[in-house]
Amino acid sequence: MESLQSTNKCPKCNFTGEENFFECPECGIIVSKFIARKTKELERQALMGNTNQGHELAGLKDSRKLFIQQHMEKSEVWLGIENRNRYTVNFNLFEAVETSTAISAILSRLFMGNWRPFILEVFNRDGSLALSLERPFRFFFHELDVFNSNGELLGTIRRQFGILRREYIIYNALEREIFRLFGPILHPWTFKIIKNGMEVGKITKKWSGFFKETFSKADDFGVEFPHDADISQKAMLMGAVFLIDFVHFER
Repeated sequence: MESLQSTNKCPKCNFTGEENFFECPECGIIVSKFIARKTKELERQALMGNTNQGHELAGLKDSRKLFIQQHMEKSEVWLGIENRNRYTVNFNLFEAVETSTAISAILSRLFMGNWRPFILEVFNRDGSLALSLERPFRFFFHELDVFNSNGELLGTIRRQFGILRREYIIYNALEREIFRLFGPILHPWTFKIIKNGMEVGKITKKWSGFFKETFSKADDFGVEFPHDADISQKAMLMGAVFLIDFVHFER
């Protein structure tokens, strides 16, 4: 038997009552049935969004691993001038670029460093937009929203509280947890991808050579995907790499 949900605010017409109700006295909807129907619609939209990404993210479909390489401008290496972050994925399969060039964005790069908010856009080899990643300013609870090329939210990555723990949760568009990322203290360059308490993949910062490690802030990463991850989940994990780079390795 279906359980009934009660509320004091109608999810359809926003009528607010003094007491909780099962049926809205204003528009007449049954609250539990309306919520169940909307949830199914969101799930269907999320599934369609995943299907519609076939072209933009086709390179992720059969990928079991990713290699992400950050590139530095000469002015950043020799003069220490903070430029927009730029990455290539799987040797030019994708290119990710911090796109904002407004004065406020330039100042945030100069004075806020790795705490700065940003928009990072991921492009295909043909120049078409594949993903848009948006990070708001957060002092500690860092997060990143991942959108597909149509501007539809795929999900969010959020850092969790922990004094000696580096942990993130990846949520889908319905705010349901799909993965946890856990970075062991004794392995600072590794983040395990956890699902249902089991390690199913990992994100690893790679050694990129003495000169690059010493004289630049550029970082290289490898991602081993869970074997059953779909395109949207792989896109979320790719987005998580950029957030982890900013939070933990951007100097």
